[in-house]
Amino acid sequence: MVVGIGEQTLAALEITPTEEMQEGEFTVTINNSNEGAVVRYYIMKDWKMFKEISEYTGPITISEIGNIDIYAIAENGDKCSPEAHQHYYVEKKTNSPCSFVTFCGMNVKDKAFAAKFGKSVTYRETKDAGVLTLSYADINAADNGYNTGVNAMDGTLIVELVGNSTIAAEAYGITMGTQGPGIGGKGGNLIVRGTTGSEVLTFNISDKGMGIYAYLANVTIENCTVVVNGARDGIAMKSGHDDGYLTVRGKNTVLNLNGSNAAMENVSDLMLEDGLDIVVPENGYFSYTGSGGTVFDPGTKTVATHVVIRYVDNGLQSPMFSHRATTFAEPFELYIYNPNVDGKKNERGTVIYKVVPAGISDPSLIKEQPYYGKGILIEETSTVYAYVVDGKEQSETAVVEYVYAPNVPQIEKEQTTDFGNDLTDSDGNALRVENVVVNNVYYNLPADSGNGYDTAGKCVVVNTPMSEDAFVGNDSPATPSEGDNFEWFNGMIVVVGGTGTVEITCETVGTMVLAVRKGNDEPAYYTQSSENTVVVNYNNSTPEYLYIYAVDTAAGKKKTREVSAAADCLKIYGMKVTPTTVVTGVESIFEDSETPGERVIYDLNGRRCTEPLEPGVYIVNRKKVIIR
Repeated sequence: MVVGIGEQTLAALEITPTEEMQEGEFTVTINNSNEGAVVRYYIMKDWKMFKEISEYTGPITISEIGNIDIYAIAENGDKCSPEAHQHYYVEKKTNSPCSFVTFCGMNVKDKAFAAKFGKSVTYRETKDAGVLTLSYADINAADNGYNTGVNAMDGTLIVELVGNSTIAAEAYGITMGTQGPGIGGKGGNLIVRGTTGSEVLTFNISDKGMGIYAYLANVTIENCTVVVNGARDGIAMKSGHDDGYLTVRGKNTVLNLNGSNAAMENVSDLMLEDGLDIVVPENGYFSYTGSGGTVFDPGTKTVATHVVIRYVDNGLQSPMFSHRATTFAEPFELYIYNPNVDGKKNERGTVIYKVVPAGISDPSLIKEQPYYGKGILIEETSTVYAYVVDGKEQSETAVVEYVYAPNVPQIEKEQTTDFGNDLTDSDGNALRVENVVVNNVYYNLPADSGNGYDTAGKCVVVNTPMSEDAFVGNDSPATPSEGDNFEWFNGMIVVVGGTGTVEITCETVGTMVLAVRKGNDEPAYYTQSSENTVVVNYNNSTPEYLYIYAVDTAAGKKKTREVSAAADCLKIYGMKVTPTTVVTGVESIFEDSETPGERVIYDLNGRRCTEPLEPGVYIVNRKKVIIR
């Protein structure tokens, strides 16, 4: 935030252009009507500081790709203006049509294509894009002996709608950026748009297929209704650094996605414009899993299989958050932006917010408070709620969850893990070990599922097994990087590089076995009928994750909810890592996660507190406590 000193009595600044979507390099101007005032600004790229606070002296050239936010304020003595903010999403400039376009397997430039589909499906090219026009088309790809409606890559394809059209296909309604998963391509941009705003494009897809699949490509839906029925995934993407963005724009636009696996899968970012919002599921929100961005149902806390996005006219728009990437390894400051302005471009209404740490199960325990523009420190997994109120009007509540994803450090010298010391408090009580790193070892052993340290047995008990499908679905990284999100994983992880051994003293009970997986290699399985040591050798040219977890060889076993050995479980009594040679990656500074399970205390504003406490009401280990 650009901090102004004094009263906000100066006129608001105007940042132009005001259109959020930009393509390629463009120029930004900050218009200041306050005579004698100095304008200061800063720029953020993808919600990270890109240009520090500087004095504005003339138009600013923006040549970066991605999310760009510009903040500015005018100052004159003890007076200042309200902070001005303008958000842009900048796409790569694409000046050519796609190099490859087929419809139901037919090259759209062939005469046979025109003869087959006539006026219902036509294709033309401009200097900037290929335009595929669907005019009251009712197409079944199987009638042409093909499993996909549209294939395109390497450029920009506009699917232009005249009237309502339907595409039925076994595999894909549209693939953009590739001829199909795994075939390659150079990405591109897909734009589906209507001519009047009343058009509907419906995809009827098999339960193994996808409505739209984008490979290293961006997708824009505008001024029309797009419906996907019956698919495994409504829209799915394979994303790189500057692509995988799904943009929905236009007050007449409706996006209705159905997918038995996910309505939306592996999207880098969801850009909603013109008052558009997620209306199904109720209070649904866009966030990230190990496999990318999707929409979650807050009621079930699962990936939504039905998503509807449309224009919501509730007078006030919901506030926006400075950070959309919802996993983090280091604490950061969160800013909340109020997009509502009056006719003079002055901020309209007040933002009300609260931060609810994951340790608090009942959000109503945390008081709401007005937001005054200062950064909110986020240092642990938390959910932030915010809305705008102006008199009797109130916006819908914006909700975002920020998940702490700790950086797992590499073990570079011999280390013997002492579970009894690491996983108990000073009184010898077992601590919760969920999504934390303690002494170079990552643990995610949810106590609610009966996992954790068993003080009686003096061992780590793993009652909840994992399937190998979990790794595939979460696209587990082979090479360590800062802040990987392993909340999908149940077990322990260490990072090793070079050569050496990992000794795991364990016992496998019933149908449970020990599984050890190096990076993305196939796992090795071990059975120990009594307490004994398994020796795992590693030889890695680069640092890799070593996953230690349980696999149940029989399905349907009931697990206990207490930290004690179930009829089928994995017990780990100790672990020793002995590097003989060490190969490291990029060095990083690491600090252990805070000790889990300690006396965790918050005040009613959601701020973390330390003892001794002043008299008042606090939340201690999830319970409201009065300190007198």
